[in-house]
Amino acid sequence: MRAVWALALIALGCARGGELMPLERGISWTYRVSREFGSRVETVTVVSTEPVGRHLGWRLDGPSGTSKIAIAERTLWASELSGTRFDPPVPLGGQIEHKWAGVVQTPRGSVRAEGKLASKADKGQDLESVLSLTGPGLDLQVTTWTRPGIGIVRQDERSGGRRLSRSELVAGPTWPR
Repeated sequence: MRAVWALALIALGCARGGELMPLERGISWTYRVSREFGSRVETVTVVSTEPVGRHLGWRLDGPSGTSKIAIAERTLWASELSGTRFDPPVPLGGQIEHKWAGVVQTPRGSVRAEGKLASKADKGQDLESVLSLTGPGLDLQVTTWTRPGIGIVRQDERSGGRRLSRSELVAGPTWPR
């Protein structure tokens, strides 16, 4: 599965985003994405509104693929992260713990999975959220740190305890002119 980091850019509200992550068409963030065989700088941009489950959310595009996210019930939800789809949308961040059960669809196929989201305040002003998903052939943990007014500042993706990728904020958010 490609890095779910773009999994990320997550909103706390719909129309213009919110305090967890500002969202409106044209806003972008730049990240250094490190994987096993090197790193590169990638820019992710909010391009349009999109349905995310039963909520109106946002589509974000970047070199790693498309992500579709929304904020509802004080939680960040994703129906798609870098080409991986979730039905129903999976919780990615927020101050409320959630349990999840549904289907994870990757380019390699679909699997029924279960998961949970747990969050805690990090040192300082960041919120750390850990999403754990398990199912046949699936053991995925995504840890996302968000900063109010900025959005995602760091994200780690692990499978079976092995780190697959790390994304760290380099610049942003940048608003369109």
